[in-house]
Amino acid sequence: MYKDLSKVFWLICLFLFANSIVPNIATAQTTYGIRSGLNLSTFRLSIDDSDSVNPFQFDYVMGMALGGHVRFGIGKSFFLQPELQYARLGGSWLEDESSTEQLTLTFRHHCLQVLMLARMHIPYKQFIFHIHVGPHVRYSIGSASFETVLEYEDEYEKYTTKSKEKVSWDDVGESFRRFEPGVTAGLGFDFPLGPGRIGADFRFQRGFSSWINPEPGLVYFSNMNFQLGCSYSMVIADRRS
Repeated sequence: MYKDLSKVFWLICLFLFANSIVPNIATAQTTYGIRSGLNLSTFRLSIDDSDSVNPFQFDYVMGMALGGHVRFGIGKSFFLQPELQYARLGGSWLEDESSTEQLTLTFRHHCLQVLMLARMHIPYKQFIFHIHVGPHVRYSIGSASFETVLEYEDEYEKYTTKSKEKVSWDDVGESFRRFEPGVTAGLGFDFPLGPGRIGADFRFQRGFSSWINPEPGLVYFSNMNFQLGCSYSMVIADRRS
């Protein structure tokens, strides 16, 4: 338990460290903001043998994201944006299918993310369009949720049975990995509203490492998600001459 708490502590420290060092090189603006969004997340499987066929059929599940960011100006159009974000992610896959039976498994989990994004601005009238990309580190917290749906039929009718279970990460053991590095890329826009700016963006996130300990013949089983977000930000300091 204390080991897991220490990992969360170091994750937050990484975000605070980024906030402390970036202002020393920032020469333009310092902006603070909040962001919320919706996730469509799933998994991707890499096969070790190129002749193998992916044994899983993946589907997306919906979740949410909520976080805050600090944006430091480096010149006129380039910015660094550290973020700390909570997200609910997961995925669904069809494990077994026959003419009379279908088994679907759905997994959901809560996580904290630290992101370090490089952001390029393209102004147009009152709008600012932007492109952002950078690494992130994800750490799962709370409990993992597993849902099983079994659909089967006989010569008379169809049947559906469902079961749901929550498992603490302390009880998962080494089957799943709580830490996952990855990359985030996206684009968006914002415009003036009140004392700050309101914006929207679309992001793609992909994990670099295996989310589960790989089975024989598999390279990795990684997270992947699309995210639609809405943000509001305000300039706190402006050091441009």
